[in-house]
Amino acid sequence: MLYPGWREDLSGPLEVVCAKQWKLANDYSLDDGSRFDESRWITVRYEDLTDDPSAEVARIMDRIGVPLDHAVRTAAAGVATTPVNVVTAPEKGKWKRENPTEIASITPLIAPTMERLGYQL
Repeated sequence: MLYPGWREDLSGPLEVVCAKQWKLANDYSLDDGSRFDESRWITVRYEDLTDDPSAEVARIMDRIGVPLDHAVRTAAAGVATTPVNVVTAPEKGKWKRENPTEIASITPLIAPTMERLGYQL
């Protein structure tokens, strides 16, 4: 799924392309999800998944009615201790500290979607 006009943005800042793609994906998810009965929909926040992967995976598995077996439990527990594809050590909030200018430039674009998702600006 690509947002309309993405080709015109390819020569511009990467954060704009990423922000527009993030916005489109989340807006579609929110709009389409609202058509389902709540029993058929689950919200998974990235922060919850990274803060406590084991608990969040257990919550998801419980919600969809799939047993949480040993392999899934082990994989979820390993997420917190086995980073993948990193240049520097993982650190909560690092992206905010290292990219303040980029974040400020895209905040007006993504603010409405962030608010729909329950984030405070």
